[in-house]
Amino acid sequence: MDGARKRTIKSLVLIGLLAASITAGKLALMQLPNVEIVTLFIIMYTAVFGYKISLPATVIFVTIEMLLFGINTWVVSYYIHWCALALITVVIVKFFKMSRVALTVEAVVMTACFGILTTLVDTIFASSLAQIQFFQYFAALYARGIVYFAIHIVSNAAIVCAFSEPLSKLLFKLKTQYFTAEGKIV
Repeated sequence: MDGARKRTIKSLVLIGLLAASITAGKLALMQLPNVEIVTLFIIMYTAVFGYKISLPATVIFVTIEMLLFGINTWVVSYYIHWCALALITVVIVKFFKMSRVALTVEAVVMTACFGILTTLVDTIFASSLAQIQFFQYFAALYARGIVYFAIHIVSNAAIVCAFSEPLSKLLFKLKTQYFTAEGKIV
């Protein structure tokens, strides 16, 4: 088997493993309201392996979530948010390298945007089904979730700040071991 084909197979296997680890991480913390490691994993997987690996893993993760939990308005939000997180991480890493501060700020901003996005998507779906005042419904829905949004933001700030550096070291080490057999790193 030639080197390019072997790298392609290794990349596909890695995408599956990363998607599975994101799903497992989500399920492991599911009992804690709005505490998750999906944000950390997607940021770190993108920072270390690049978007060509992390983006397909992210799409697979969301698809698995949909298969496990059914289809609802959150599916739209998940596809938008998690893919955007991976793509924005590419830009953050390009300009700030692996700065823990930059990655933590990204996590905080993107988590805050997640609350707005999910509320917006829910409001759009609700307004298409019933005669409601869009902005009043959005404000009420957002206000109802503000405590959960705050928990989500604070927990992601703590998780990314605490674990981004050790996880990046581990992932870079694994990346080197996994891909250097044929002399090239993806």
